[in-house]
Amino acid sequence: MSNKDTLVKTQQKSGKIELRFINTRLPANYAKRMDVIDFATPVSIIGATQSGADVKVLITPIDIEYSYSVFQADGLLTVKVREITLEESKAKKAAYKGERLTLDFHDIEVRNALKILAEISGENIIVDDAVSGNVTLQLNDVHWDHAFALILKLKGLAKRQVDNVVLVAPMEKIRKLEEEEIEAKKVKERLEPLLTEYIQINYAQAESFKDILEGNSTRARGGCALMALELGGGSGSGSSGGGLNIGGDNNDDDEENTLLSRRGTAIVDSRTNTLIIKDTATQLEEIRKMLALLDVPVRQVLIEARIVIAEEGFQQDLGVKFGATYLGGDGAQTGFGIGGSTGGSTAINGFDPVSSVVTGLAAANPYGALGMTLVSGADYVLNLEISAMQDDRKAEFVSNPKILTSDRCIARIEQGEEIPYQTTSQDGTTTIFKDASIVLEVIPQITPGGSVIMKIKITKDSRGEQTPDGLAINKREINTSVHIKNGETIVLGGVYEGDTLHIVESVPWFAELPLVGWMFRRNIEGNSKRELLIFITPKVVKDVMRTQS
Repeated sequence: MSNKDTLVKTQQKSGKIELRFINTRLPANYAKRMDVIDFATPVSIIGATQSGADVKVLITPIDIEYSYSVFQADGLLTVKVREITLEESKAKKAAYKGERLTLDFHDIEVRNALKILAEISGENIIVDDAVSGNVTLQLNDVHWDHAFALILKLKGLAKRQVDNVVLVAPMEKIRKLEEEEIEAKKVKERLEPLLTEYIQINYAQAESFKDILEGNSTRARGGCALMALELGGGSGSGSSGGGLNIGGDNNDDDEENTLLSRRGTAIVDSRTNTLIIKDTATQLEEIRKMLALLDVPVRQVLIEARIVIAEEGFQQDLGVKFGATYLGGDGAQTGFGIGGSTGGSTAINGFDPVSSVVTGLAAANPYGALGMTLVSGADYVLNLEISAMQDDRKAEFVSNPKILTSDRCIARIEQGEEIPYQTTSQDGTTTIFKDASIVLEVIPQITPGGSVIMKIKITKDSRGEQTPDGLAINKREINTSVHIKNGETIVLGGVYEGDTLHIVESVPWFAELPLVGWMFRRNIEGNSKRELLIFITPKVVKDVMRTQS
């Protein structure tokens, strides 16, 4: 700051740090909002604006717990923002929050010390007659609940709170009271009459809740697998028929995990998707609360994948057929030839002057050729044929599988062909099939923030070349886990391949001759590129969309 005596007011507002510079002017080039998230600090955005006669600087930390400090010296204002560690956060949450007090007592009775704490805090504290002994206190600016906990720990005492009353007694007595209450509760359950209730399950299979009622973790049913299952793994536990008793065999070991009492039973009617529960009124109330919480519509996700294969290629083949023929003057058709392959453009007395020349210099499957006679005499013919081929290729293959599934349920879609080929063994010839398919297999999980975590397996196989051992299959597969915002498209991965080809075929020694050496060479140039990209887009289906469908 240009004035070192500038007054700065600091406050924390809505999770942001606000600095207000009193009677200060901000240069116009500094009035802006800066994104500083890439600097790897606890701060994401810093913004400075002119607010009347003052300047306001707003610091926005990232979504973490943080602490900050501000100090000013010699016209320089420094703001330090620090992330609070997990250990500091736990310690902060576990800190005592009672009113602070200062105590100085020597050899005071424990009962009187607890009475003093009750008067200071306003809590209702009952002290058991078995509490005895003395304690010396010298505490300065300590939370009263902290001092209370220390006294209990020091004298081997425990507390039990019922509503707004705290009972203080020796640990053994508190434990005995709790055990007596548990036994009394069991007796009450044994004497309490059983009631029967029919509960209609709306958004799930009634069999799915039987595992929860008897204290077992439930697995999804009807072809739905939980995130814990591997992609392509087996289905969940099989559904049971109507009338299955799921509560009569509960034992003591499972009693803490089940919502049914020892006398409670539950029967599933698969035809009407109804739970028939017989239990005490207390347990029935707990079961109704559980079902109201869990029997809700499950959100759905539309997963769209795009598999793009882009190919680009260039190939050029330039070759020459060159023939020189001499015929004897007696017409005996004796002569010689150099350089070319089949076919010629000039004949002498019906004899093709380049039909018997050396092969291999012409372009393979040329799209065009130019033939000419360079020199022709009574007994001599010199022929030349230039052939050329050039290919330019661009192609794009797009596959776009889509699938709709429920949250945390496995989904799979496949489309392709089975390719037959024959194998030979000592038992004879056998025809077998290979799959060449496009497969999208995914398990989505919708987060509370609306984004989607997905475990994905995408396969795109295609028919390859025929080999002496059978048919080849071109394999393309990706298996990964990603976290994506709703409606966002990202690239899961890609493979880039490039091939460069340069071949020169020539006749030794002749190809090195100046000026005419090109007549004895064949040039092949090639360049190809292939790129595979896989895109994925999840879309959480809204309730309105599901209703309209």
